[in-house]
Amino acid sequence: MIVVLLALIVAGGIYYFITKRSAEGDTTLQSKIASLEEKIAVLEKEMADFRAKSATGGQAPSLVNPVETSPQEIEKPEKPAQLTTESKTKPVHPKTTQKRYHTVQKGETLFKISKKYGITVEELCKLNGLSRSQPIRTGQKLLVPAGK
Repeated sequence: MIVVLLALIVAGGIYYFITKRSAEGDTTLQSKIASLEEKIAVLEKEMADFRAKSATGGQAPSLVNPVETSPQEIEKPEKPAQLTTESKTKPVHPKTTQKRYHTVQKGETLFKISKKYGITVEELCKLNGLSRSQPIRTGQKLLVPAGK
């Protein structure tokens, strides 16, 4: 009799845990479905906003260039090129070619530097053994033409 009672208790416990687990699974599944439905609703709203803006000729926020230059930055005068002590102290000899270096400032690009010295980006790269895709670093010294 005790064995039968223990068997019923064990069977009841197993049944309880199985039904409880499936009920928890249903709750978890229902919350995931509700979360996905909310996300779909947000996406549908964004899509409708995008369609409305594209139909009216407005720009969608995701298509606006995130990097814009302010008018103040465009009108800032460029800093004069910094010369190293090497190029400042060497006497000028008419028969020898004097080397001149430019120290890269924050925000400068190969294009800006080449325009400052009146040469092309290709010439600047060739003088310094660089490729156009190679990044330059602030503080880096670049060889530039002395006569320009």
